[in-house]
Amino acid sequence: MRKTVKIDNDKLIRFFKNEATDSAGRTLKDILLFNDDEIEYCHNFIQWIFPTQMKSQHNNDAPIIDSDFKKLFQ
Repeated sequence: MRKTVKIDNDKLIRFFKNEATDSAGRTLKDILLFNDDEIEYCHNFIQWIFPTQMKSQHNNDAPIIDSDFKKLFQ
């Protein structure tokens, strides 16, 4: 089993500004340009676009946000 990697708030903010990539090397712009097939067959981007405070059961590389991130993102 792979260990969950904590993504720092700065990297996640930069991801949303298209200044950093997700764990697969994609920017937010890359993900938003996915075609229907890519969306259907690739699901590891969901937790990057909609991060939560809970560890993902499906993507060990997904970011986990905290209250500091919520304040920074607003």
